[in-house]
Amino acid sequence: MVFAASVVWAGREDIRFPAEWRDPSELGEGCGRGGDIPRAHGYSLGAGAGLEAATVDRVIGAVARTALPAALAQGGSVFDAVVLPYGRSSGGLVDEGAEWIVVVNGGWME
Repeated sequence: MVFAASVVWAGREDIRFPAEWRDPSELGEGCGRGGDIPRAHGYSLGAGAGLEAATVDRVIGAVARTALPAALAQGGSVFDAVVLPYGRSSGGLVDEGAEWIVVVNGGWME
């Protein structure tokens, strides 16, 4: 499991896993190339549809500027990523103002 969360109607819930959510600024920026994210797609669970390419590109661009892709590339290859907006209440589960969950898929190519 890499992520678990819940929503409630007209209320708020929270992220259940990971237990500790660290600030994205801790990932650092400008660590050079070597960890490009070659493909990404996004899906809105609230709308039940794919995200617009411009939205996915904006979110992936923020992740790509951090040290995360380069660090993952040190242990293999970065294959792709999935972008999911996460709203903490189902009544307000819209992409605008949502937090973004980005799952980066990587490993060894054989």
